Amino acid sequence: MISSTRVALATVLVGALLVCTLAGCGGREAVRQMCSVEGTVTYQGKPVTGGFVVFTNLPARVVQSGQLDSEGRYRIPEIPVGDYQVHLGDPPPPAPDEAGAADRPQPLNVPNKYKSASTSGLTAKLSPGKNTCDFTLP
Repeated sequence: MISSTRVALATVLVGALLVCTLAGCGGREAVRQMCSVEGTVTYQGKPVTGGFVVFTNLPARVVQSGQLDSEGRYRIPEIPVGDYQVHLGDPPPPAPDEAGAADRPQPLNVPNKYKSASTSGLTAKLSPGKNTCDFTLP
């Protein structure tokens, strides 16, 4: 015969397991809804090239970037839906053994305020599906 203590213990354990499963115990993050974003960046009417567009959502702990091409276009194929601060990033320098001084990428030719999420004033609200966010810098 099974003792009442064992039955009570088994009931508590099964209940705790059920609560953890339903409530998400175990540290897993909720599944985020994803989208894509693309667009162009221009400064004084000309495409911004060679750097990155950086989307930052600190509360959600998301920072993603898209590389600017020769026409100022960028694309991020998968990024969580949400509100973002946006800034521009200079191209990274080449590794020491990759290129000579003449081949080093130049910093973006935009005011420095656009190179920080806290000062750029650029924002984006990304919705499910495909988003287009063009940034025209004066």
